[in-house]
Amino acid sequence: MEWGDNWEFTVALATGAISFFAVLTGLVQSWIQRRLARRQMAADLYRAFYSADNYRRIAVPVFRLSSKWFGYDEQKRTLYRDTVCKGWLTKANASETMALYNSPELLALEPDVAHFRHTIPSEQFAEHESLTAFLYFWVSSEQMIRSGLVSKGLFRDLFAGSLTYYNEFLKSFIEHLEEMGETDQSIPWIDSIRRIQALTKV
Repeated sequence: MEWGDNWEFTVALATGAISFFAVLTGLVQSWIQRRLARRQMAADLYRAFYSADNYRRIAVPVFRLSSKWFGYDEQKRTLYRDTVCKGWLTKANASETMALYNSPELLALEPDVAHFRHTIPSEQFAEHESLTAFLYFWVSSEQMIRSGLVSKGLFRDLFAGSLTYYNEFLKSFIEHLEEMGETDQSIPWIDSIRRIQALTKV
């Protein structure tokens, strides 16, 4: 092999090596960026959950709800639990659902007024609204973890123990729903709540 051939071979080899390392560097940088983005998302979720607004409008009302779930006397406790669960029944009667979610004043409005012109104050949440926001914060977080959008390790570290004050209520709530005929197939978030409880357990 002539010197010129050696030189061309060396140049080709060096060019190939440079291209390989460029690709490798790009892959590493991309992995680092994705990892940082997942960790940032976990941190953002933590800040959102412990924000003053979320604490006041969602976390505390759900804790109050759980205190009534266990604290009422037996007769009132049964009625209260059935009432809370009615908001989640997939087989609920349509007229009963309408009555649950609308005051008599709202039901008295003409349909076109009720739908297009009547405004509803939104500064305060009803218990059901707070519970819904609470549940779906955890459900959406769990789904984002499974999809790779959120760092599972950092989320677990940040939220370790965050459900301590709610775990018994969530367990009893889900059991009551199941006693009323619902399943993890009819209410898909049941599985997500159980997985997030296991993840954040201390």
